[in-house]
Amino acid sequence: MREQGRFGRFGGFYVAEPLIPALEELEAAWHEARDDAAFQAELRGLLAHWAGRPTPLYRSPALSAAMGCNAWLKREDLLHGGAHKTNNTVGQGLLARRMGRRRLVAETGAGQHGVATAMVGALLGMEVTVFMGATDVARQAPNVARMELFGARVVPVTGGRASLKEAINEALRYWTEHVRDTFYVFGTAAGPHPYPTIVAGLQRVIGEEIREQLGRDPAAIYACVGGGSNAIGAFGAFLERPAVALIGVEPGGHGLDSGLHGATLGAGREGCLHGSVSLVLQDDVGQIEEAYSVSAGLDYPGVGPQHAHLRATGRATYESVTDDEALDALRWLCRAEGILPALESAHAVAAARRAVGRHAPDDDVVVNLSGRGDKDLAHVMGERRAPHVQVPVAPATLPPAEAALPRAARGTRAFPEAAARAKAEGRGLVVPFLVLGDPGPEASVALCRALVDGGADALELGLPFSDPPADGPVIQAADQRALAAGTTPELALGLVARVRAFTDVPVSLLVYFNLVLSYGVERFYADAAAAGVDAVLVADLPPEHAEQAVAAARAAGVAPVFLASELSTPARLARIARDAEGYVYALARIGTTGERAEVAPTLGPALARMREAFDLPLLVGFGISGPEQARAALDAGADGVIVGSALVRLVERFGAEAGPHLTERVRELTAAAHRS
Repeated sequence: MREQGRFGRFGGFYVAEPLIPALEELEAAWHEARDDAAFQAELRGLLAHWAGRPTPLYRSPALSAAMGCNAWLKREDLLHGGAHKTNNTVGQGLLARRMGRRRLVAETGAGQHGVATAMVGALLGMEVTVFMGATDVARQAPNVARMELFGARVVPVTGGRASLKEAINEALRYWTEHVRDTFYVFGTAAGPHPYPTIVAGLQRVIGEEIREQLGRDPAAIYACVGGGSNAIGAFGAFLERPAVALIGVEPGGHGLDSGLHGATLGAGREGCLHGSVSLVLQDDVGQIEEAYSVSAGLDYPGVGPQHAHLRATGRATYESVTDDEALDALRWLCRAEGILPALESAHAVAAARRAVGRHAPDDDVVVNLSGRGDKDLAHVMGERRAPHVQVPVAPATLPPAEAALPRAARGTRAFPEAAARAKAEGRGLVVPFLVLGDPGPEASVALCRALVDGGADALELGLPFSDPPADGPVIQAADQRALAAGTTPELALGLVARVRAFTDVPVSLLVYFNLVLSYGVERFYADAAAAGVDAVLVADLPPEHAEQAVAAARAAGVAPVFLASELSTPARLARIARDAEGYVYALARIGTTGERAEVAPTLGPALARMREAFDLPLLVGFGISGPEQARAALDAGADGVIVGSALVRLVERFGAEAGPHLTERVRELTAAAHRS
């Protein structure tokens, strides 16, 4: 990557390795397009003649009277498609075509970004797949119909709250599976670098038009904030003009004290979600909490990293508006001005209405009307959905641990030494994976014993996470079972210590960065080492952002492990090699975890390239389901295999009684691991 994508301490690109080359290519294409006069001319032409820019800046007599100043509405609701989202999708669609992609994937909450992506796909002749939470599919039926009319395939997502967060999770997983030929049209100013920069750049036209149309700087700009794209677009032209007050308005739901809100900037704390470090709604141990808002486009538990930075520096201020205030503002604007705003935009209108006395009579104040409210009529007419109540799960009680074995011959040397022993015996390593705490803490320990009884050479154990972007449905479900059983990261490390009481095989942890960040990086690695962990793979932590984690791991005597794939360039493999210890996790296929019928035919050449870069064991996972795939991976040059989803499915089927089935399956794998 040419840039780190940082806004102060926020931002970055925290994704699994297969997406890094795609993000590098995207960053390079964006820099070229940004400086390409022909690209910019085509973008301006489509925005003007197809989308309808510039949108009007309308002085609202009613809002002016209510606020006691000159109040203006920036009418993004009049843009083709009904919202500001079109600015972004036109630019990203042209960028996709420039990069040779013919398929687009997107996520959507309120449906406006999905509609805008579907429109652009139709315009440019591209296939479009849109992931949308099942809850939002039901409450935004008009936009679903529009997407399908434009030719898009709408995929309902049923996990979690079945809203925007889950839609982004699934879109990221889909993109990982189809990264070679698909362009992800990210809908908001969040996500991994370079998306926050690209979205801000494409939405900046809003603020630039405000300056040109007003002929002077406004005193203040109000804009609603979910992920934050319309707000960063309205703010962008004024960031270096401190006299312009920038006010972001978040969904207060039923009030910040109720727990039913989406006010990430007001109530969140630093965390990692969907590829960047920002402010996140999360619990005490780093599991992502559900956001709530009557507005489908605002119930997101994260926020764009640039907004987090603007809040931290004081350049922008952020306040929240409740559901009732937003609904009241929507009805008021309908009757006072004949304008039906989206519920998202109504939050900004509500904040402006209550700012009586804040602005001087001759001040110009702009409210960004980000979209129109046709989609929200059912809610406005009384069909408001019942809020989701998140029931806290009490942490499980950890049974007393047996005395753990000494740590001799473990730590950073554990996996290389195990691989050397296996090689001397003419076989490859077999490393089974289970989620700690699934189906319950005590059962989890017993199931690990069953893996060892089957002849496992090492164990890879997962710390359950609410939103695991690199995992397929089988492991996602296991994470949820473990979390429902009260498994916390601290308890999971206690389970590792229990496992250490009956085996000295090497143990590796698979974890996601938000859990490590919430736990405290140095403390996490120190506690992992004390529990008997030999290696840690943070699935969404690339080496570019891993300096603190690598230092903490080495200080604790734990091997930092990284992913590598067939898409990893020689330069990336060399970068990974600088920090990797213990082993390298080589992907059998591009995509998420899950059972596969066969390994990729390109695995052999990929492993050969990795062999040139690494003097470490190459363990192949992501799609090793049974003896046939294990044998194929070893024949392709792997030093061992990691088998996860096929074993986790046995736990799903048999629960705490899965032990004998796991033992039998591991024995089959170890038999296949003997080299012919």
